[in-house]
Amino acid sequence: MFYEELYGELGKLFYHVSGIDDKIPAEEKQALQTCISNTWKPMDGSTDRYGTDQAYLINFSFQFEEAALVGENYFESFEKFYQENKSAFTPEIINNI
Repeated sequence: MFYEELYGELGKLFYHVSGIDDKIPAEEKQALQTCISNTWKPMDGSTDRYGTDQAYLINFSFQFEEAALVGENYFESFEKFYQENKSAFTPEIINNI
């Protein structure tokens, strides 16, 4: 459950950081895909009920936020999530973020 929530929060956080200048070029989206495949996917390996790697929730969350055009501050959301789950954040997770 932790990773599922983490991935959703990371998608929102990465969207916020990418869109800080009010534009998200295709190169940044491709970099996110590469990061998910090379960094996050091998780390957990869990899948959903359809067999899709849970790490792709990062991308789903990112795309949802992009389509929603919400102006929420996801730094605060992520900080709250981190404070509530601090003990689950390994050095590897922190380094990857």
